[in-house]
Amino acid sequence: MFIYYVYAYLRKNGTPYYIGKGCGRRIHEKHTVSLPPLERRIKIKENITELQSFMLERYYIRWFGRKDTGTGILHNHTDGGEGVSGKVTTEEQKQALSVKHMGQGNPMYGVEPWNKGKKLPEKTIQKIREKRKLQVHTEESNKKRSMAQKGRKVTHQVDTCCHCGLTTTKPMISRWHNDNCKKKGV
Repeated sequence: MFIYYVYAYLRKNGTPYYIGKGCGRRIHEKHTVSLPPLERRIKIKENITELQSFMLERYYIRWFGRKDTGTGILHNHTDGGEGVSGKVTTEEQKQALSVKHMGQGNPMYGVEPWNKGKKLPEKTIQKIREKRKLQVHTEESNKKRSMAQKGRKVTHQVDTCCHCGLTTTKPMISRWHNDNCKKKGV
């Protein structure tokens, strides 16, 4: 389907600082880089297939080069195309991600992060579990949490899947639709 495009975010002087590919409203959505004003968001090529968009994205990123690899002017963290090939991840970022993903709900719980799958000692895992069991929520603390939530407005922006046309909240679209949609390529 010819619903994809390749886009660029431009600096004030007209040079690009980010190249991306997308469909629908992707050019206007939150990124790892800041969004420029509307007049500095341009579509380089429209009405192309996903494969063509991957190829063009890679071409332009290679052409302008990436700052993180010392090859150019773009703030992209990957070489473009599918996945995160070529992404440079620092040790600090790896450790932060490890801490973020640790927990009992995680199938990797107890596996020491970035350490080739070595498990934490069973004694340490038991201490963590016991500590969590001791956390008791009193009636008073439950009421405080409830009161804090009552005045809070919950507003989700909506978006539309570029494959099936479903309109729903952005978290649902990013989780189950667009690149993850069951109707992708149908």
